Amino acid sequence: MSASQYTIDNILDALMRNGTFVAPAQLWVSLHTGDPGDAGANEVTGTEWSSYVRRDSLQSDTKANAWAAPDPNDIVWNQKQLIYPVFDGPSAITITYFGIWDAETVGNFLTYGVLTTPRTIDSSQVFVADRDKLGVKVQ
Repeated sequence: MSASQYTIDNILDALMRNGTFVAPAQLWVSLHTGDPGDAGANEVTGTEWSSYVRRDSLQSDTKANAWAAPDPNDIVWNQKQLIYPVFDGPSAITITYFGIWDAETVGNFLTYGVLTTPRTIDSSQVFVADRDKLGVKVQ
């Protein structure tokens, strides 16, 4: 499953009970060292990478421009290049997943995807996420 329980609950409430699920204005991309599951677990921490921050997936653009429509495989791709701060952690880490949140810090975990290729980041390297890395399968 790629949608979080928060997202599933809100979509079902909107569809089945006429609830209101307002899509967030901004979408923030987190990096994870393991499967985030339903709650966004395994997000990189300040202990592992002190300058780490989630990145704004829109980068002052619209969602329609930042995220492509689902492709024939039901995958939605981010169109923007997201550049994370220079890695300054005490030891290398391997990024295997990314997450989508409605806030730069804390917030609600919405969905996630697995990187097409895991990436180990070491001292002074920069993690760059672009279209070939950030695709969410719509299920």
